[in-house]
Amino acid sequence: MAIIIILLTFILCWTPTCSAGQWSGSLELGERLMTLESECTEGYDFLRAYLRYRGELEGSDYWYLRLDYQLNDYYTRKIFDSRTVDFSGSLVHFLSPSFRVQLEARFRYKEYPHAGHKDYQSFRPGISARWDLTDSLRLEGEYNFQEINYSEEPGLIQWSRTFVLGGRQRIGDSLTIRGRYRASWEFTGEERLRHSLLLGFNYRE
Repeated sequence: MAIIIILLTFILCWTPTCSAGQWSGSLELGERLMTLESECTEGYDFLRAYLRYRGELEGSDYWYLRLDYQLNDYYTRKIFDSRTVDFSGSLVHFLSPSFRVQLEARFRYKEYPHAGHKDYQSFRPGISARWDLTDSLRLEGEYNFQEINYSEEPGLIQWSRTFVLGGRQRIGDSLTIRGRYRASWEFTGEERLRHSLLLGFNYRE
């Protein structure tokens, strides 16, 4: 909750310096089909939409508010039908041309019309930083916290904390090396720690 207060404070303090904002959005309608083990075909119709408003602040800083909606409607396995609403807000502040900090908070409500015990609400605030040390070397870090509250089990609150540290190094014009370490501490009735190391590359001829 504290991060929302910080986010709103920054927005209110910088609103007088805002210039004209920008709206964006999309609507996607589709169908997915799959073959099950029983050799019958199942599928679902889906709808995805979002609406986003971005406001410019002083210098390169900006903020945005975004609303996402998704609907999945299965043909026969109605227990998997779902509706998801996401509301998120973010503030990006450049401490220097090469170093930026981003505050973000997301609230989600997910409903299963035919399986109400799976309904839940979640809140996920986070902070991330990106530092371009040189034109070819970048470091990135991220920390977020997520709390999940199930509608039919209000006493059961699941949460996770995630820390990510990564970077990339461009070598010449063709090769980029990237790495990432991720650690996640979760509580879902019992505590669990997950961590992983990723190494990758992008090569362009």
